Amino acid sequence: MWDEYEKGIISKEQIRFERFKQTFDYFSKLHALDIEAIASYYTAHCPQKGALMDGAVEILEYLNGKGYQLHLITNGFKEVQFIKINGCNIGGYFKEIIISEMVGVMKPDKRIFDYALSAAKGASRESIMIGDSLYADIGGAMNAGLKAIYFNPEKNEHTATPTYEIFHLLQLKQYF
Repeated sequence: MWDEYEKGIISKEQIRFERFKQTFDYFSKLHALDIEAIASYYTAHCPQKGALMDGAVEILEYLNGKGYQLHLITNGFKEVQFIKINGCNIGGYFKEIIISEMVGVMKPDKRIFDYALSAAKGASRESIMIGDSLYADIGGAMNAGLKAIYFNPEKNEHTATPTYEIFHLLQLKQYF
């Protein structure tokens, strides 16, 4: 469903409700009001989790210490993303936090990368995208003229050609 949302096939409201409806339709029959309550509970509580990937804070500190300006681009929902970012105490590492819902276009649309570059006062030749979605992050960034590092912790096979590929966040140190 997230792929459908990123491609503009379904809306924010549809993904919020339908992901639970389809799951519960598969396992049992629940009333729509029950599904709505579960969806609301999930949306309110899931972003409160503060777990980060192994090496996340270490690499953010490393990159900041090297003088890199970090910016975040996400297709997530604004009310959820700010809770997640603040709950993990990583907001201070980023100069700009760009949320597709606020910009009006989602990755991989080139316009969100152009918006991010403008907000960061950066140039595509001096910028690099690090992301875990070949479609939204890597494809979108490369289409916008940025280099792209594919973060592939599951070591999924693919035929894409990102600029670089890493399997652990600390591998970024070899490029910066």
